[in-house]
Amino acid sequence: MPERITILGDGAMATVCSIMLTQRGHQVLMWGALEENIERLFATSRNRRTLPGVKVPDTVRLTANDADCFQDCTLALSAVPTQYLRASWGRVARYLPAGVPVVSVTKGIENGTLLRPSQIIAEIVGAGHGIAVLSGPNIAGPSWPGIARRPRWPHVAIWNWGDACKPCSAPSGFGSIPTAT
Repeated sequence: MPERITILGDGAMATVCSIMLTQRGHQVLMWGALEENIERLFATSRNRRTLPGVKVPDTVRLTANDADCFQDCTLALSAVPTQYLRASWGRVARYLPAGVPVVSVTKGIENGTLLRPSQIIAEIVGAGHGIAVLSGPNIAGPSWPGIARRPRWPHVAIWNWGDACKPCSAPSGFGSIPTAT
């Protein structure tokens, strides 16, 4: 069953995820913190800043509106760089519907706290949201040219998924993915 996925972020990883998810029939909305970046994506359908020449699918809806970003979503995918993660989620967390799981594709740790992105998200969104992490050899830039030619095997680590888990809701958009819980 197709998911209605909100991707937080408008960079390379968000773009690649939007392509992969729409190719598998999911409805995708991409949120960006800066209105000018979203307007540029809307006008050109290309993410020239981070992935020149790669077209954002026409079916991807774009917004910089915090209040509308999670409307009707069944899954949130966080693709915001670690240094902007706390501020971005701080803006939009109050609009995340109860029980909607969050998948993070953000790498790194937060300066000062040494928290992983999944820990930052969990701290901000609070209880009641499953948190999963997608990681592995799937860095957006190097992955994009090879998506059609050779499989990449990202891994999903599910942490604190709890009652928010719907069978296969997080991994289904990415094909067959070895998982660990």
